[in-house]
Amino acid sequence: MSSLAFCIKVSLLRGHMTLSILQVRILTVLVGLLVLVVDLQIPLGVAAGVPYIAAVMIGLWLPGQRDVIVIAILSSIATVIGYFYSSEAGISWMVISNRILALAAIWACAIVVLLLKKTLLELEVAKKRAEQLLEISEAIVIELDTDLCIKSINELGCSVLGYSVAELQGRSWASVSVSADKHKAVNERWLATTSGKAPMPARNESELLCRSGEKKFIIWRNHVLRDNDGNITGILSSGQDVTSLKKAESELRQMNFSLESRVAARARELRMITDQLPVQISQFDTAERYVFVNQTSADRLGTTTDLAENKTIEEVVGSSIYPHLRDRIARSISGEAQDFEETLIYPDGTEREVRVQYLPDIDPQGNVTAVIGLVIDMTESRKTERSLSRSENRYRTIFESGNVAIIRTDPITGKAIEANDREAEILGYNDRTDLLENYEVHKHWYSLEDREKWLASKKAGEVSWDAELRMITRQGNSVWLHTSSVFNQSENTIDIISVDITKSKEQEQTVLTAREEAEYANRAKSEFLANMSHELRTPLNAILGFSQIIRDKVFGADDITRYAEYAGDIYESGDHLLAIINDVLDLSRIEAGKSNLRYEAIETERLVTNCVKLVSGRIRESRQTISMELPPMENTLHADKRMLKQMMLNLLSNANKFTPTSGHISIRAGESDTGIFELTVADNGIGIAEKDLPRIMQPFGQVEDTFTRQFDGSGLGLPLVASLAELHQGGLKIKSEPGKGTTITIWLPFHPAM
Repeated sequence: MSSLAFCIKVSLLRGHMTLSILQVRILTVLVGLLVLVVDLQIPLGVAAGVPYIAAVMIGLWLPGQRDVIVIAILSSIATVIGYFYSSEAGISWMVISNRILALAAIWACAIVVLLLKKTLLELEVAKKRAEQLLEISEAIVIELDTDLCIKSINELGCSVLGYSVAELQGRSWASVSVSADKHKAVNERWLATTSGKAPMPARNESELLCRSGEKKFIIWRNHVLRDNDGNITGILSSGQDVTSLKKAESELRQMNFSLESRVAARARELRMITDQLPVQISQFDTAERYVFVNQTSADRLGTTTDLAENKTIEEVVGSSIYPHLRDRIARSISGEAQDFEETLIYPDGTEREVRVQYLPDIDPQGNVTAVIGLVIDMTESRKTERSLSRSENRYRTIFESGNVAIIRTDPITGKAIEANDREAEILGYNDRTDLLENYEVHKHWYSLEDREKWLASKKAGEVSWDAELRMITRQGNSVWLHTSSVFNQSENTIDIISVDITKSKEQEQTVLTAREEAEYANRAKSEFLANMSHELRTPLNAILGFSQIIRDKVFGADDITRYAEYAGDIYESGDHLLAIINDVLDLSRIEAGKSNLRYEAIETERLVTNCVKLVSGRIRESRQTISMELPPMENTLHADKRMLKQMMLNLLSNANKFTPTSGHISIRAGESDTGIFELTVADNGIGIAEKDLPRIMQPFGQVEDTFTRQFDGSGLGLPLVASLAELHQGGLKIKSEPGKGTTITIWLPFHPAM
């Protein structure tokens, strides 16, 4: 028997012993005395000291090593006593040898016992350490015998299953871990392992049925136990509870599906909007390959959006257009924005005058990632401009050649000496005779400044003086005349030839106004497209970027926290994109007269409080403070609740955006002295110069481009609020001072006319 096997058997024997230490010591003394009595009765020739080994062996059951040494010493003394007091017999050298051998046996046994006790102690410590490791382990640890019955299991395993150690000890593993219908399959797999038909998998995942009926997902790591002959004696397994991970993976899959659906919906909405615009909108990468093409572009180029996307620009637009754009495209890809006009021949053979804009999309590192292309058809507007120019010239020629007014006056008295009927007609006289009798030149001057210039020219001795003058008719009306005054020194007269250009001036003013309006509209449209391309592209790029990261599992399959954070970013970007689109649609509906109000009684205090709660998160992030003043009102406001809430949120968002960190925002809602409802939002932000107030009230208008880039936004907020207020038969007023802040008030009637 090996020493290890002996130690284990002794250990087991000790484990079953029920005597106390005192009882063991008494037993040792009794055994020693018994051996001594026997020794004294046996002749010296017999080695009677050897039985003392039994007393030394009892030392295994005593706690300390000192007990073994004491027993060995006492046994040695007893052996010596036996030598002196036993009856004499035998050969003397043999007697002495026997006693020496007895002493050697006693101390050899003592040494063996001491070594055994040390080994047993080490085994006991190792056993306790192993048990402690099992208990503090974060894994389920279980040992099964060849019948798949539980030999041992740690506390975590008991906790997961819902049983105590006593309840599990010796029970079939299948009966406590899987449903009854799976018992046979578990046993068959184990039989295949023990028979050598199929190896036990080193790692597997299975479902664990707990006592409560709850199912847990466990990842097992298995080790088959074998004896010295290689026979299977059982299985040792450790399991990791991955139920929460499985649940999180399921939730993440559902969240990904939901987010992908939302992203797809937002993408469809964005495409629907861009497809409705009468502008060719596209996006291409640095390889000149289309990433996005709206329906207008596809229709104009004689293709479809699906066919155009992922093809190069040259492949889509063809050889008749690409050479005109090639250099400009290259510059835009290098980071230089392009804005130019060109005449292009489209695939259907039509020639169009267009304005082309290429806007590079530059990442934070300064690299161009893509280019937004805008193509605006200017053909009809250019035709209109040329037509107006020809009409103006034609009308001017007709006036100057066919309707000339002539008058000769006295430079001293200012009276008319001669005049034709056209002059009388222009100045409002009945006829030529009426003019000659009643004409006085000073009565017809509209501008004193023009009169002084005319007199100065005369005094300077100039021969003639040409000018476009505004004159007053006899009836007090004003007319525009193109006059040529000739100072006839020889005859001391002034000859004035005039052409009535009133209509021409009016047409010129009309054309100028129309041109200014067209330029403003074109500029506003360009600014809108540039601004909206930024506002729409920013959240869309975020949505696409984060979605790709999640789809490709860039950070691995298990980084759920980061993917959840990116999913939240996608949701916020989609929500921001939807808010911009809703503002555009709301303003469009109002301008088209298709907004219907749903009047109802408003609890203003509650509505204001709810709106403040909605923006309180952003206000806290900016470390701003906000105060409310909601005095009681005699009247009840009737308005469209959704639109009123939209007005309040826009004003609060603007105040939050343009108020510095640690700034203050105040809101007051109540009845004014004139009996109307007033809502005032004031801040101590950057303020607005008075000259810029009209601009910010224009749709898509902000004070300046640098301002726009410092504070993101589409510029729809205040125009939308003003439009909604006017829709309620109310209005909006602004007081602002740069560096001190802005106060915006909307006023509404309590009972608007339905």
